[in-house]
Amino acid sequence: MLTTEDLILDKAKYSDWKDMYDNVWSRPESAKYMLWELTPDEEEARRRIEGTIAFQKDHDAFLVYERASGRAIGFAGVVQTGPHTYEDTGICVGPDYVRRGYGKQIVQRLMQFCRDERGAKEFVYTAREENEASNALARSLGLTLVGGEDRTDARDGHAYRLLEYRVALQAGLYERFEFRSIRPEEAEEAADIEEMCFPSNEACLREHMLARIQAAGDRFLVAVDRESGKLAGFLNGIATNEKSFRDEFFTDVSTHDPDGKNIMLLGLDVLPEYRRQGLGRELVLNYRRREEMRGTERMVLTCHEDKVEMYTKFGFRDLGGSASKWGGEKWHEMEILLIG
Repeated sequence: MLTTEDLILDKAKYSDWKDMYDNVWSRPESAKYMLWELTPDEEEARRRIEGTIAFQKDHDAFLVYERASGRAIGFAGVVQTGPHTYEDTGICVGPDYVRRGYGKQIVQRLMQFCRDERGAKEFVYTAREENEASNALARSLGLTLVGGEDRTDARDGHAYRLLEYRVALQAGLYERFEFRSIRPEEAEEAADIEEMCFPSNEACLREHMLARIQAAGDRFLVAVDRESGKLAGFLNGIATNEKSFRDEFFTDVSTHDPDGKNIMLLGLDVLPEYRRQGLGRELVLNYRRREEMRGTERMVLTCHEDKVEMYTKFGFRDLGGSASKWGGEKWHEMEILLIG
């Protein structure tokens, strides 16, 4: 399973046949720049999903699900075409879901997947010359146009030109950093980082940090610089069945309930020398994936008003002013719904 701010890329299930039929397979707009035929009826859609499931078992191919609705809204995939080279095998989002930035999220996540999990050093993306949206997407991601090939659409004899874009995949965050739960011997180092990353009125006291790490270390995700072996940053929280944020979560470790369905996030810390590299975003995404696998329902945090936009880009929704008065400051409360 691959995740983005708004989407999940995962293997197809039989129950997805109706969403795919309604949103993609029966829609002429979806098939316009592809090579497949429209699905004529629901009976054929049921057969088609069976073929999709079988194909995806042995390929890096996925359905695309919208987080907000839970519906299957498209498909995407990649294939290896040469040593350390991967190419998209077709990316499609139903016409009711375009112009939301989903295509960009899909391509970026596929590039990351190829680089970090398949060892790819180059990514190839293709688009028909007449498909203005796909070509604009390629340019916006910094892909380089390297050529094109004249082809004929076997469905109707339509001549078209397929453009090819390429991009070198730079050493990724997963090559530079290890993402894992904190280890007991790293507790003091984490407490030091907390003091460096927050002003004194907002930083958690060392004693509270150490107690939290001991009691809820599995909810304390760190990014470790592979070269130095030192912590570059972390995201930590506690589990609870409470729904609203309160300041006691920072100070009273007994509020942690390992079986709680909500996560109260208590600090995203990245050392200054590691900022503006996407590390904070990746800590949030990794934390989110881990909690989704645990069956967690919500993640909640508080932040200053000037950070609302950043966390919105990370997938959080602003709930407005929080009851928290931590550090004598005013806070916004934000959440991500992980289930439903």
